[in-house]
Amino acid sequence: MPIPTFSYRHRLSVWRDYRLKMHCCRCEQRSTSIEVAGLIRWHGDKTFAEIVRRLRCMFCRQRPTFLSLVPMSASDTAMKHGGSWSIMLTVEGAAV
Repeated sequence: MPIPTFSYRHRLSVWRDYRLKMHCCRCEQRSTSIEVAGLIRWHGDKTFAEIVRRLRCMFCRQRPTFLSLVPMSASDTAMKHGGSWSIMLTVEGAAV
């Protein structure tokens, strides 16, 4: 399956079947995963630019160090062994 092209102008509904994984290296390398469908339920069908700008680590309240967009169908085992793909997203102002 080819990797789709990502744009920050895309609405969340374009990527409904994906998870947004956030990593914070400031506070003991914590990470969390949010389903894009859940973001739509909670915040409406906004663009990724609007959502990424507001994301914060729930422990240190800083922006995530990096983000990735991962297909929902990918199992955790496959992701650990490189059997899946993800799209890395840049976060402005996230320098450590």
